[in-house]
Amino acid sequence: MTRHIGRLAGVFACALLFPGTAQAHLVSTRFGDFYDGMLHPVTSLEHIVPWLALGLLMAARPQAGRWALLAFPAGLAIGVTLDAAMPALPGFGTANLVSILVLGGLVALDLPLSAAAFAVIACALGISHGYVNGTAMAATTNPVLFAPGVVMAGYLMILLTAAAGAFVTRRWSAARIALRALGSWIFAIGVMMLGTALA
Repeated sequence: MTRHIGRLAGVFACALLFPGTAQAHLVSTRFGDFYDGMLHPVTSLEHIVPWLALGLLMAARPQAGRWALLAFPAGLAIGVTLDAAMPALPGFGTANLVSILVLGGLVALDLPLSAAAFAVIACALGISHGYVNGTAMAATTNPVLFAPGVVMAGYLMILLTAAAGAFVTRRWSAARIALRALGSWIFAIGVMMLGTALA
């Protein structure tokens, strides 16, 4: 038994002293652009904050908000495609910062929204954010993989946020107040980000 442990320790030591080539990332595979598309939006506050706000808005009104599960990913796909067809359109970055104010305010005020209003807001948000995410594509990026990555990230973000928010607010009525408080904080973050961008 001791001999086997000694041999294993020797093999392990040799492996540490003479390492081979390690591939920790998928740079050499065709799936790299898909993961780039998924990770790009969640590494920027400009995208992640309004996406979380949309999820919280859906949590407050689950019946009407479920239409955003279709409209938002569709908007993201349209936005990325629009960037590929018409690059360098102005105003989308500012629109994304304004969306933080709008969504944060809607969550804080807890206004009743119809299913149609949810669909329009979610689709417009998706187009704007999809366009800006599309500008991150390099000349070597495969848009057929990058765009679904962005869409998947957006769908999962709003789905998980809305599901968690709806679960908590159904179990504890006081959580609805916390949801509105989060909306006011999101609004404040939007004011600071917009002020910094326009300064």
